[in-house]
Amino acid sequence: MEEALARIGITNANGEVPELLSITRDPDNPRIKTFVFEICGLPVLVWLDFAEKIQSALNVNIIDVQYGEDNQHIKLTVAPPVSNLPREIPWYDRLLSLEPYTISVGESTVGPVLLDMRNQHCHMLISGVTGSGKSSLLKVILYQCICWNMVLYLTDFKGGVSFGR
Repeated sequence: MEEALARIGITNANGEVPELLSITRDPDNPRIKTFVFEICGLPVLVWLDFAEKIQSALNVNIIDVQYGEDNQHIKLTVAPPVSNLPREIPWYDRLLSLEPYTISVGESTVGPVLLDMRNQHCHMLISGVTGSGKSSLLKVILYQCICWNMVLYLTDFKGGVSFGR
């Protein structure tokens, strides 16, 4: 791993490469790993600037970069590369979250993408080109809200095109 970092230029002023100290798996999601490196004089901003190159060199998708507890280490939280995501996810009721008022809206490299609707400041914006599935996603979100007995107020600005009576 150090050789890969050296190849992409992650070295300090003395040419030293950060040493990999440990790799751990997330106990809740085995697809997620945390790499801990000796800081080697390279602040988090350097790691963030090199994020795309690091992802390519290590064949991972970076989820988070932060200092370790003592600010002498860098923690890289990673997942498998994004190439394995589906282009389409058909809805099945088994995708309904078991957590009340939690809405499933998609899939990421680390698992389902969920929205916690208990947060009073929850906002969402759905955008995309014509035919990309915005109305379908909204219908799936509304369906889940109904399953959780939420009170809904819906305004259809398309004049009933997407949502009939």
